[in-house]
Amino acid sequence: MHILELCLRAADLAALDQFYAGTLGLPSVRHERSGLAFQVGRSQLMFVQDESFRGRYHVAFDVPNNQLDQARAWLETRVPLLQARNGSTIFHTDDWNADQFYFLDPAGNILELIARHTANTTANTPFSSKSLLAITEIGLATSDVPTTVAWFQAALGLDPYRSHSSTFTPVGSETGLFIIVQHEREWFPNTGVQAVPLPVEVVLEGERLGEFTVPGLPYHMRVQPHQTS
Repeated sequence: MHILELCLRAADLAALDQFYAGTLGLPSVRHERSGLAFQVGRSQLMFVQDESFRGRYHVAFDVPNNQLDQARAWLETRVPLLQARNGSTIFHTDDWNADQFYFLDPAGNILELIARHTANTTANTPFSSKSLLAITEIGLATSDVPTTVAWFQAALGLDPYRSHSSTFTPVGSETGLFIIVQHEREWFPNTGVQAVPLPVEVVLEGERLGEFTVPGLPYHMRVQPHQTS
């Protein structure tokens, strides 16, 4: 599974434009009063205007698996990194064989850069915004994780990925994951932000083509055929 486009809501587009295009240096591919879009490797991150919106999303971007330290050094000059209780800013996930760190955008969205050591993503050029590979995770809250996971399996053919539980289950593959979490579960790491259902629109590559909406939740997916190079 590959996430081609991810569309989220935002109240202050000007602040996000300054952050993603200015602070992070992502290429701007749409710049209008009603919406913005930025290129993140093979994916596009989009925001549409909603002045009353106050939600906070969780989104992850992949970085080359040999450039975690370069990525952290690059990002630390731009934004503060979120810390664990012991002060560490780097987190390791044994079951995923991945290292990651976290930061916030001006809207309070919880962003993650992750190096997956199971993926063949080695890079030899110095790290920059052009080194971000893709959007690979979007967090989705639900009041019933097992039922929502079962829907993703039946409707989209996406199975749980590695570690999972009744309150936290990723579905998809290392190239694209929906992180299904229990409603009001705190987003990692120690953010104080509770996961709640928020409007999400995703365009992805997959096997089961068509338009899909998760029953009772504001999550809409459009599945397209896999692109050929």
